[in-house]
This record gives sequence, structure tokens and C-alpha cells, in this order.
Amino acid sequence: MLDTFKKSIQFAPVGGVVGNLLIGRGVLEQASAHVAVIENRIASGALGVVECDKLSSLFKVAAAQKAAIVLYIDSAGARVSEGLPALGAFRRMYASALKASLAGAPMIAVIGTNCFGGASMLAALCGARYYSAQARLAMSGPSILAAANGVSAIDAAFHAMAEASIGTLGRTQLDSLKERDFGVLALP
Repeated sequence: MLDTFKKSIQFAPVGGVVGNLLIGRGVLEQASAHVAVIENRIASGALGVVECDKLSSLFKVAAAQKAAIVLYIDSAGARVSEGLPALGAFRRMYASALKASLAGAPMIAVIGTNCFGGASMLAALCGARYYSAQARLAMSGPSILAAANGVSAIDAAFHAMAEASIGTLGRTQLDSLKERDFGVLALP
């Protein structure tokens, strides 16, 4: 899916990979756009201090330019294993994203497989969200939801309920009820 995404927006990296993040440029509706690829490389794609600082800078530039931002998100959210510094960096980055949105920078999210925790907050800021067929979007992932309810995440009944509520089909049905213009990417 990620390769198809990069090809479809003519992704050109600017700099190298920083943890789970790669920043670049792309083309969206025949106009140049900023692109941030948050990929599941380390710790389920979690965003640590370095990723958050880089994203914060990108959001500040986009806000000043009122330029479009396309986010590809496959992430568990903030990298809590880095402790309070990561949570503080995430808050600063989210504040920059919110300011970019309020400044009128168009934001689009393409959800890869997982979009949990703080990553789901970033997706929620976007004016449009597109889901891969296997995407799951929620504030907490299935393992945390299962543990909170005293069941196993691999239990068939729990798995079916989780997919119905946080999976692509359930999410797009909910979004269509809200009359939003979100969709599912049809990828090979």
C-alpha cells in the first residue's frame, strides 16, 4: 500500500528517514504538497521526540504557506517508552498541527494499517481521511481494549467486535452516517 501511495502522489523525499518518519514533497490535484510518511519501522510506528520535532517544523511551514499536507499514517501514536520528553514533544507537534489546520492548510490523512492513540488525533484533524482495506483507527489498539475488558485480543468474538468498531468497514459506515467525504482507497 505504501508504495502505491508514494507513486500516486509522486512522492519525493526531502532528507532521510528519521525513526518512523520520512518527510517529502508530492503532487495533490496538480498542486505541490508537503508529505509526511509515518511508517511502522520501530515500536509499531510510534512517534518519539525526533519524529515529533520534525513534524512540528513541517506543520509550521505549512501553516505559514497555507500549503497542503498529506499524511500517510501507520502508527501506534506517541512513543511512551521515551517517557515525558516524548509526550511533551508530541503535545508541541500536535499544537503545531492544530495551528496549521486553523491557518487553513488543507490536511489529508491516508491510514495504512494502524492509527492509534495520538496518531488517531492527527488523523482527526484532517479534512479528509482515506483508509486502506486493512486500516484500523481508534484512540486505543485492540490489545489495550481487550485487556481493559478482561478478554484476549485473539478471542474470535472480541476480534469481530473490534474490527466492526475500529476497522475500515465500521469506520467508513460511521463516517458516511456523518455525511463526510471520506473513502476507502482501492489498491491492488
